Amino acid sequence: MSYIKIAAHINDSIGLNVNNIGMITVSNAIDRRMRKCRISEKSAYLKLIENSPDEMTALTEAVIVPETWFMRDIKAYKEIANHIRFLRRNNITTISILCIPCSTGEEPYSIAMHLRKAGIPDSYYNIDAADISIKSIEKAKAGRYKEHSFRSIKNDYIKKNFTLNNDEYAISNTLRDKVNFYQENILSPSSTLLNKKYNIIICQNLLIYFDSTTKTNAFTSLSKIISKNGILILGHAESARESNNQFSSNSTNSNSTYKRVSNKKNQGNTVKTEKNESRGGWLLKSINSPLLASLTLVKKTDNHSVNRGTNLDKPIEYLDNAYKYADQGRFEDALKNCNLYLKQNKFSANAYYLVGVINDSMGFSQKATAHIKKALYLDPNHLNATIHLSLMAEQRGDCKESTLLRERAQRIQERSLCNEA
Repeated sequence: MSYIKIAAHINDSIGLNVNNIGMITVSNAIDRRMRKCRISEKSAYLKLIENSPDEMTALTEAVIVPETWFMRDIKAYKEIANHIRFLRRNNITTISILCIPCSTGEEPYSIAMHLRKAGIPDSYYNIDAADISIKSIEKAKAGRYKEHSFRSIKNDYIKKNFTLNNDEYAISNTLRDKVNFYQENILSPSSTLLNKKYNIIICQNLLIYFDSTTKTNAFTSLSKIISKNGILILGHAESARESNNQFSSNSTNSNSTYKRVSNKKNQGNTVKTEKNESRGGWLLKSINSPLLASLTLVKKTDNHSVNRGTNLDKPIEYLDNAYKYADQGRFEDALKNCNLYLKQNKFSANAYYLVGVINDSMGFSQKATAHIKKALYLDPNHLNATIHLSLMAEQRGDCKESTLLRERAQRIQERSLCNEA
């Protein structure tokens, strides 16, 4: 019994695309839950999650580790403010906003803070926020945060909206009262959210976790609760191409903003699945979800290797494009940009690793192995490359190599945690 079979059950049960989360994250979550349940055999744990909805929920929460912070996407908040002004000009007096998933509350509170700073009265709108995680909702309602939640926030926001108590920042009561939190699954037919209507829905970094069918189902649920003049704001790595024509781009705003399509005839079309589904099973992406999330790391570690005298922005642009195209399944375009990047950054472990992941997704296992090994040669502590090679070895039945690589990955991770402590 392997981690891959448990990951497959997660996908089959809730439509969670484990590829996009990364097997290192998934396998670590499985290990934690097995220790918590005092189970040593993966086959026994698989039987448990097959028969226990509570344990399946606990595993899901362990897998989807919330990564959020205040004022994460100021551009999206500006779009919300502008749309509120538009709706008010069109005699819509009370605007309903939904933030899903809301994680531990940073995003809905950020929306409220920005709207106040933008001069929009509290009486103009109300905010609902929902998440599938009970623990996240409990923390959001408590409204107490550590310093790592403030990586993008300015001091004036903190002074106006938070009170420091020991090492925690407590959000003001007026802001806490402005947001209504719900523990909900938008995909559940019994979700109370389906009985409401919203003028603005911000749904960032949820769809990236889903497979193609589940994405379409999510869009169906969202189309039911968005109002006629409403807008849907997705994450930068997401699009509505799998909405079965239920949403179209709102050209007056950014590419990540959509409006509901009112023509019902268009909604009966057959859903097209992604053309470039991984032929490597659960090995498509071992980079932490989404692929774009690791761009910050890549920029920090790779800028030093750009040739002196060259434009620093252009190589990074190639790598940005490579990650973007890989997320979209445009593997040929992704490879082209990787190669352009590598011409000026010959020792970039991250770029070689990405080339390997793409080749693995296209079914070229030998090329994938060669490039990922090159990444590991350039950076012996490359965690994702190590775990990816371990999973590939497991898939081809080489248990000995898989175990050695996994143990090496564990040591890398332990050293990393020690350095951060």
